[in-house]
Amino acid sequence: MYDHKYYLNIFRRELVIRKYSQKTIRNYMYIVRNFLLTTKKDPRTIRPEYLKNYVYRKCDQSYSSNTIALIINGLKAFFRLSTKTNVADDLHHPKRSKSLPYILENSEIHHICSSITNRKHRCMIALMYSSGLRVSEVVHVKVQDIDFTNLRLIVRKGKGNKHRVTIFSPKLLDAFCAFSNGKEPDEYLFTTRSNKPYSPRTLQAILEKGLIRSHIPKHASCHILRHSFATHLLEDGVNIVAIQKLLGHANVKTTMIYTKLARHALKDIKSPL
Repeated sequence: MYDHKYYLNIFRRELVIRKYSQKTIRNYMYIVRNFLLTTKKDPRTIRPEYLKNYVYRKCDQSYSSNTIALIINGLKAFFRLSTKTNVADDLHHPKRSKSLPYILENSEIHHICSSITNRKHRCMIALMYSSGLRVSEVVHVKVQDIDFTNLRLIVRKGKGNKHRVTIFSPKLLDAFCAFSNGKEPDEYLFTTRSNKPYSPRTLQAILEKGLIRSHIPKHASCHILRHSFATHLLEDGVNIVAIQKLLGHANVKTTMIYTKLARHALKDIKSPL
């Protein structure tokens, strides 16, 4: 009888060596652990048809297309890295619905920020919007990451462990200089009372409270601030390739989605009525 923990340990080691993000490692480990416990087979004996039937059952359980795609990615990585086989290569991603992301108006974001009474919390939300950061990037900003002279912010180990440089708003300068005062360059800029970085979940809760207090009848995740950042820059005439670099997108096609949200794309089109 094989020990599934043996393969899980190999898989984790290979993911860490290849510098996969902690989030991806956590997701992939959960997917593969469930797979191995369900199948109770030695991975070296599994054939492509068995994997297709496994994924088919997941589709039949009404999992979303995004979840199915994540399961497939996890299984492909597992067999490629742990058993050195291509048994999962015939698995194909399901067709995904291409819904447009939501955005908030600039005035709404200002209203939300002004409704947050805690200065530190307000600055974190403002930074997420004004620099186009992911929530995981905001909570890990360190003092040394902000160039106060040239108004630039270095995002270290963003998605895919890639570094990038984005803009920093001069309107946040005074507040951020105050936050960084007395801190070492390698210290986190935003910390809790126990001197630990905030969790993404806490930042989401802060945004939701801001929405309630500002009486804006919308649900918004932190990522919507990043969508709003890109869309508003595009509406202001910023080049799409420049926006791609600020967001850290590997492919400009990912950034092109914002052209469908920008108001200037429709303003010159007249209704035939």
